[in-house]
Amino acid sequence: MISSILVISQDEFQGANLTNFIQNELDYYCERCDFQENFGPCKDDTQDKALYLWDYLGNKADYFWWVKKVVNAGGSEASFFTIYNVPKELKIEDQLLEAGVHGIFYEGQDLTVLTKGINTILGGELWYPRKVMTEFINNKFKKNDRPSRRSTADVLTSREEEILALIAAGKMNVEIAENLFISQSTVKTHVYNIFQKIHVQNRVQAALWAANKKKRYP
Repeated sequence: MISSILVISQDEFQGANLTNFIQNELDYYCERCDFQENFGPCKDDTQDKALYLWDYLGNKADYFWWVKKVVNAGGSEASFFTIYNVPKELKIEDQLLEAGVHGIFYEGQDLTVLTKGINTILGGELWYPRKVMTEFINNKFKKNDRPSRRSTADVLTSREEEILALIAAGKMNVEIAENLFISQSTVKTHVYNIFQKIHVQNRVQAALWAANKKKRYP
């Protein structure tokens, strides 16, 4: 469970409004931070997990990667990193997915979309357009020529293989639950076990793992 949501923006007015909106809509402590060279988890110095919401337009973009590295080095590897105010024409989704960023919110996007995305990310899922996710996985599948060390059947149960196939198809937990007639809680447990068994951290990595196994073991 995260301890706080940190809005990192130099735009004090917009950042404060966004912070107030998030805190009113979600049951988490929310705070706005300015980027500083001695960046840390602002007033939250407990090193508990946090969700970092980085303003792309209100900060120097290159600093994001440095901040992510600093926070992880401080023992907060399980924190969530998201970027908002991203112009769609930049086409940086693949770069963010590759770097393990949990979600992207575009410039001018409705605030209700942002809160829905935050809830989805905190539920253990990524927040990207489905088309972006599909293209990213397909491109990775084409480029991945490394041989597999083990077969899916060696580590996963038949139910886990079924759920992994649905993850690879871009299905979210609620959709998997509906397709398999099981509860979302059961799906989350299976997803957690799958991630542990195949040594991945998110749904994109799991989908790539599944795609590679399909290629090597038709």
